Amino acid sequence: MQIVSKTDETLYFKTLCRNLINIFYTRTNFNKSAKAEGKEIVSDKVIDRATEIIIDLDYQPDLVCPTGRGSMQLEWDLDDNSYLEFEIFDDKITCMNVPASNSGRDYSGASHDEMPFGAPVSWIKDKIKNFILTYEESIIQNTIHFIHHI
Repeated sequence: MQIVSKTDETLYFKTLCRNLINIFYTRTNFNKSAKAEGKEIVSDKVIDRATEIIIDLDYQPDLVCPTGRGSMQLEWDLDDNSYLEFEIFDDKITCMNVPASNSGRDYSGASHDEMPFGAPVSWIKDKIKNFILTYEESIIQNTIHFIHHI
């Protein structure tokens, strides 16, 4: 996937709108069908927090979606198989960071972190920034490696 940052305003706002529509869908259609099927719905508290976070991010996630656990998930999925996920629950926010891999996504090397529900958005933004920087640094290192072998 592509990194969507505020530096590309058009793409950033298109992605932000898509993500907000997904959140709105959760509040209306997803919760209605989940309730009818006896599944756990996503609370207004979680939906409002996800909205608040999405609006404040410098890098928009590739995917914002409800889960079957009453939570909202925000995902960044890059072409080097690295993956960053935040899951917003009623009482906490979890983070999973899967490092890059040449042989497909390897969850065994994933790091996990957790903060209380009211954690500052800066905690999330710092995790995203470090994830993006790691990706960009690997591109630079791969490019340098390639140039030295020409």
